[in-house]
Amino acid sequence: MSKGTVISDEAIKILSANKFVKLVRSNRISFTYEFRIMMWERWIKYKSISSIREVMKENGIDYSLFNAQIISRIQRNFKRDGKPTNGRMGNSAKRNKTDKNYDQFLVSTGKFIRARRGISFSKDYTEKLYSLYPDQAIEDVLKSDGFDPERIGYQRIHALKRVFDGDIEPHEKQTFDQNIIEEYTDHPMVERITAHRIKLTDVFYSEASIFSDMHINDILKIFDIDSAILTISTKQRIKKQITQSDHTCSIHLEAGSSDRLKAIALNLYEALYNKMACFLKSISQCIWDLSASLRREAFIMLDSLADSHIMPLSQIISEAGLSRSTFYSILRNDAYGRYEELRNQNEEEEVRAIIDTMNYKGYPKGKRTIHMMMPEITGKSFSIKKIARLMRKHGLNSGVRAPRQSLKAAREHLEKYKCPNLLKRKFRLAMPFTHILTDVSYLFFGANGRGYLSAVKDAVTGRILAAVVSENNDSAMTMETLKQLERYTFRDNAIFHSDQGALYLNEAFQKKVKELGFRESMSRRGICEDNSSQESFFGHFKDECDYTSCSSIEELREMVLSYVEYYNNERPQWTRNKMTPVKYESYLEAMPPEQFDLYMSKETDKYEKTKALATKRAKARANLILS
Repeated sequence: MSKGTVISDEAIKILSANKFVKLVRSNRISFTYEFRIMMWERWIKYKSISSIREVMKENGIDYSLFNAQIISRIQRNFKRDGKPTNGRMGNSAKRNKTDKNYDQFLVSTGKFIRARRGISFSKDYTEKLYSLYPDQAIEDVLKSDGFDPERIGYQRIHALKRVFDGDIEPHEKQTFDQNIIEEYTDHPMVERITAHRIKLTDVFYSEASIFSDMHINDILKIFDIDSAILTISTKQRIKKQITQSDHTCSIHLEAGSSDRLKAIALNLYEALYNKMACFLKSISQCIWDLSASLRREAFIMLDSLADSHIMPLSQIISEAGLSRSTFYSILRNDAYGRYEELRNQNEEEEVRAIIDTMNYKGYPKGKRTIHMMMPEITGKSFSIKKIARLMRKHGLNSGVRAPRQSLKAAREHLEKYKCPNLLKRKFRLAMPFTHILTDVSYLFFGANGRGYLSAVKDAVTGRILAAVVSENNDSAMTMETLKQLERYTFRDNAIFHSDQGALYLNEAFQKKVKELGFRESMSRRGICEDNSSQESFFGHFKDECDYTSCSSIEELREMVLSYVEYYNNERPQWTRNKMTPVKYESYLEAMPPEQFDLYMSKETDKYEKTKALATKRAKARANLILS
């Protein structure tokens, strides 16, 4: 596809790995048909080398590996040949092959003529295509007229587009015969006309600038100028000057004005009327989508259109799809659309009144004091809630009994890390290693000693799985407690339940709990019964051990570990078939599924009865308090 450029061996190796590179040598690179089509489709929308580079970059082709002339050559081929083909010999072979029969058919239609290089579009057909371009693509018009754009040649079509876009000058030169010169010599919009050139007046360009968005043929028709006498290049020159002109002067009709000038003025009025009607129709479709302020500005603009005398105001309102009452109501309401502006203005006055009251005699004042003193100081009065909102919004802190930041931070910390109560006191309604409890208890010993016991209990079997004694009630103690749990294998979706203590509202602690495979659960705030099974272990330990006689933390630690060993393996529990926790665990693990279902049914009945009794007692206490 591209020759004459030296490509290094390293670049050849990199480019060869890309699926869109068909062939690459030191002096040549060729791309696949698929990729050439991709580059063409992007380039035809935005005719620039940067479009080709973007496609290469998006598809992993580093264009810095080869000379920039390759991309320039690709663009040159696009301009010359049009859309790429998939033939073995490329577009050059296709250009050399002429379909003589189809060319004869095209010439027979009268819309094509024979040219030096085959066929070309006739003048009349070119004018037709130009009058429809760019609203309709040339290819679409050809198809609607029964022609095949591919057989005509995309290079011909592309060349015609470039003429229409003004990129290249057409071969046809502008000429006027004597009859045309005589006809347009006295034309009010023509300043001068010769055999090869026509110059239009400043009035024409001024008035035509209003219609710069219209096709040049339609503009010329308004001013009674036959577009057929002008070549495409002449019309393009006129259209370019129209787009660069401003409306600085107008047509003035006088008593002696010619009939032709009067007809042009009438055409101009009709064109302005139609343009305004289209504008008002577009306004009607979007005016209620505008903000209130922009809507009122639009209504003011519609009111000013009546000064042009093109259309009466009543018709303007009707064409815009508005009712007269709505139009005049909004037009006369100076506050319409200014709600935010007026509210902010009113709010500034209210904030000033609050500041004046706060600064009165220099004493600090809270919102209640401001509310009570404001009427006498400023003559204004509004609610305490409004005062609090404005003070909060504008940072007016009086400093009187302000809320403590530490409490606020604690509440935010609690909301961030607290977990729902998943257990709901269903301590024993599961298999072993499913419901796991934890808590910390104070242990006072010796003369002034104090230790902390962090324990983990299996709520189903009552077995103590971990116990840590520490002098400090800190996260190191709870993390060590979790570390002791690593030797056990827990069931899927096991619950790890605690209270809402600060030790458990900790990111590192909760992360470790998740790593062990637990779902974390927490008691409700201030309700110790939600973790009563764990509390019962602490109660038994304190009742059965004389830990106050310990003289050191080491002695206390030894006593706790000894009691845990005794509690798990030797101390039977009445509610667990008079078995020790370890034996009860083995008993449940060995239980057949049918027997375990029966066991769960009995435990569920016990749970429901206990729940009903607790509800009854709570109601009784409430009635007692109310009475």
